Amino acid sequence: MPATAPDIAQAALRLGIAEPNSLQRTVWQCRAERLVIISPTGTGKTLAYGGAMLQRLPAPSRELNAIVIAPTRELVIQIADVLRRLCDGYNVTATYGKHSMRDEKNSIAGCPNIIVGTPGRILDHFNRGHLNAFSISLIVIDEFDKCLEMGFSDEMSRICRYTRRARYAILTSATDIDAMPDFIDMSSAKVIRNKQAADHPACRMEIAQVFSDSPDKLGTLQRLLSDLPDKRVIVFVNYRDAAERVNTFLKEAGFTSSVYNGSLEQDLRERAVICLDNGSVPIMIATDIAARGLDIDSIAAIIHYHIPVSPEAWTHRNGRTARFDASGKVFIITGPQDTLPEYISPDRVFEPSNESQSPVRPAMVTFYINAGRREKISRGDIVGFLTKTALIPGTDIGKIDLRDHCAYVAVNRRAIPILAAISQPKIKSQRVRITPLSL
Repeated sequence: MPATAPDIAQAALRLGIAEPNSLQRTVWQCRAERLVIISPTGTGKTLAYGGAMLQRLPAPSRELNAIVIAPTRELVIQIADVLRRLCDGYNVTATYGKHSMRDEKNSIAGCPNIIVGTPGRILDHFNRGHLNAFSISLIVIDEFDKCLEMGFSDEMSRICRYTRRARYAILTSATDIDAMPDFIDMSSAKVIRNKQAADHPACRMEIAQVFSDSPDKLGTLQRLLSDLPDKRVIVFVNYRDAAERVNTFLKEAGFTSSVYNGSLEQDLRERAVICLDNGSVPIMIATDIAARGLDIDSIAAIIHYHIPVSPEAWTHRNGRTARFDASGKVFIITGPQDTLPEYISPDRVFEPSNESQSPVRPAMVTFYINAGRREKISRGDIVGFLTKTALIPGTDIGKIDLRDHCAYVAVNRRAIPILAAISQPKIKSQRVRITPLSL
């Protein structure tokens, strides 16, 4: 039976969401077959349309019922993780570029109920005959505006031709849609706009300008980060080489940081996000590729090392903080040569401490395990090994990210010698390799 709104609220508790916000409640109460959700980033759209999916999907069976399209690999992974926990009992599979086609084909052969994927990879599976559209009753296009911006119009159009018999369609966008797509009928769609000012993340942000006496702002950045100890921070720059330079400087200064840009291999980008999310690497220096598609609800501050190149970049960078009713801080560092554009209006000026303090070392460290979902390893199996075999207290175990053939687990730093001392560790009777992650 499809889920009711109270059922969805109970399911949301598995994600740690105790109280749905007004957007989520409005979407869950809507019964329209065609639905457009327009709401700023960080307002809980994934949970909103995930609950709407629960209301519209048939009971789990050995049929493919829904496809969710998202523009980036990182967003696909995060959506799939949310839906696995929210849609209990449904088999959810992620599909995206540079992921093993053999693994994905085998997953699809296992008859998933929901597939989350990037446009190109989903279309590839349709063209290869891996997907049967006959039983698909629902299609979601998440971040529709971003999909268009990234040039996926043709892929989305072709996918919608395959799924033209789907009864339900949901589009989400962080910005207003100028014209509805002609490849999917949304003429009678119910449009839900998140208009309540209290729900807008910008209302929960404090924006501060930080002056740097030098055109090279590294010293100012160091002092600013010293004033944000033990906080998760994204430092945005405009260029890839700048990201590498800033990251190198911070590491040499004793900070625990990582870099995230489009030139990195996919697994390194995923690891940077995982370590930021679980707090083991609290500082990430990123280009605008991280300005959209990263769904991390615990970013305390955004630092603009470089002035963003457009109002959209400014908005989406800032959207990484003040998510899900949390507050956040935004700092923009300006040197003698910088002039703030009109779309940036700071609330105040912030002056960092004159002397840099010794960086705070994170309490947690991330361990890599070379077995995952495909090896029938669960989060519970990993917790069981850590608490029963390694005798690590449950309070010392942080977030666990489970992937197809690996897992990442955050544990307290004092567990490093404990895990290193275990010879030939086994999880669920399988011998595994457990190593601390270094970025």
